[in-house]
Amino acid sequence: MSPERLKKPTMNDVADRAGVSVFTVSRVVNNAGFVRDDTRQRVETAIAELGYVPSAVARRLRSSQYHAIGLLMSDISNPVWMATIAGIQSYFSDKDIGLVLGNDRSDLDEERRQLKIAFSQGVDGIIIIPLRDESRAVVEEIVRRGVPCVVLARSGDYGVDQVHADYRAGAYTLTQHLLAEGHRRIALLNGPRNLSVARERLSGYLAALTEAGILPDESLISWGPYTVAAGAERAHEILLTCPDLPTALMAGNNSIALGILEALGEHALEVPDDMAVACFSGTPTLYSFLTVMDAPHVEMGRLAAEMLYERMQGYDGAPRVHVLPEEMRVRPSSSNVSTSSKLNSRRTWVLGRLDD
Repeated sequence: MSPERLKKPTMNDVADRAGVSVFTVSRVVNNAGFVRDDTRQRVETAIAELGYVPSAVARRLRSSQYHAIGLLMSDISNPVWMATIAGIQSYFSDKDIGLVLGNDRSDLDEERRQLKIAFSQGVDGIIIIPLRDESRAVVEEIVRRGVPCVVLARSGDYGVDQVHADYRAGAYTLTQHLLAEGHRRIALLNGPRNLSVARERLSGYLAALTEAGILPDESLISWGPYTVAAGAERAHEILLTCPDLPTALMAGNNSIALGILEALGEHALEVPDDMAVACFSGTPTLYSFLTVMDAPHVEMGRLAAEMLYERMQGYDGAPRVHVLPEEMRVRPSSSNVSTSSKLNSRRTWVLGRLDD
């Protein structure tokens, strides 16, 4: 998305097109003061040709009154996003600004519908966690309407302020940790292919393997939804179809990790004795024995809120991007493969299932 494509027309642009002053355009837009009929017609024609949308936020700026901001996201039941919401809400609550929450339920049409609802509520700004790459059109619509916007937890050429974690570096470090523990066959049960986070995770994972002189095995890389069911299904597939089993599984998020643990339990495999498990975006309450690479969700939410408020206050500089480091929490689930006394017998048992 080029900056030119996202550059929204301003009142100055309308004034130049109509051959009038900005003051005259303001009178037409706000229906205040006398404007000759022919002049008004020229201004209205310029507005239509340029697609200029008067900002409700700009009008509120003059009185410094705000009432709410919108947050568009998916799967609000995920504890990870609850932490992010807490960061956003704590910032705006101090300013007596409410939060309008839209849950897109992982559906693009619902994402657009939630955006319309946010507009109908007259929100003063929007923080969006885009559902997938196709959500750029949703961000474009927010920009076109002149509403301040911050993209959270996603990277890419959105043309607006962004806050996200260094997902590639996190995957690189977590893979390095598993390699240091003696694992050489590490499976990555990744998120959706059309999501920047998942692609960055793959890039970091591949970089660590390559640096260690290990040729990546495509059979150990899978893409899919960030759901418990998807995690369980893909873990089952690896255990039942992979002739050379991995010794460690990396989950794209905490939901996938839960699915992996379910599948391992059904195969009577224990963590970490029979299989090491690590995940991204863990939570303190999610099986405290799991090794995780976690983004600073609360801080990301707070920073996104701060950037949005600055835009609401009139900051009009170039789009800013804040990239925050992730933190690895090493726990027993990723222990050294050499300590697994039952690994070989369990691997023989699982492979035996292929002959049933």
